[in-house]
Amino acid sequence: MMISVKTWLLSSRRRWATRRLPMGCMSGIPELPGIWPCWADRLAVDSMQIKSHEWVGIVLAGGRSRRMGQPKAQLPWPGAAGTHSWQDHAVTCLQQVCAHVRVSGAAELPDLHPGQPGPLAGIAAALTAFPGQHCLFLPVDMPRVTRADLTALQAVDTAHAAYRDSLFPLALYSTPDCLHRVQARLSAQTPQARSVKALVADLGAELSWLNAAEPQRLCNINTPEDLKTLAQLQD
Repeated sequence: MMISVKTWLLSSRRRWATRRLPMGCMSGIPELPGIWPCWADRLAVDSMQIKSHEWVGIVLAGGRSRRMGQPKAQLPWPGAAGTHSWQDHAVTCLQQVCAHVRVSGAAELPDLHPGQPGPLAGIAAALTAFPGQHCLFLPVDMPRVTRADLTALQAVDTAHAAYRDSLFPLALYSTPDCLHRVQARLSAQTPQARSVKALVADLGAELSWLNAAEPQRLCNINTPEDLKTLAQLQD
């Protein structure tokens, strides 16, 4: 039975629009010459024309670092020559697994809710800037995260993924529904409701929970005491 192009495209949208597509997903999916399937509809989010099957790495670096007493993003990376910082290290980690990397809180990706503490504002900024993209979020204060920790999140077949041992690193597929959930959490009245923990609970079956190979790698470094412990581990 013959079907129209319009009917086929509408059918494609229903099948693919809400699925999380891994890197390299273009193979094996039917396309018509010169026509993108509806799940791959995308905006020109910046001058680099990021493709829909590529990952965007987001360094969350907009925190106030109150407990550390100094900006964590600019802390020098132990043993690195020159001015290599924690932020530089996080960017390097994401560059290993993502086609593009941005720093939230910086001029290239400013927070849309600068008065809101915590990482939700940075997440909202990234999902707004990169609709239809797979975003991989890494806080600047998780220096022990490895490439394996990141690629495990990218390998799941659900829209989103997180670790049971730690909410970060976090993989989110930027859909209107996901962005709406983030914005709703930003508008909540209590700190508990304005949290990433509350957000991932909202995502339900759309999110895969992973067990970390080494949970200690997913620890945040928040205080000078944490920093001393990190230095001892690296010695």
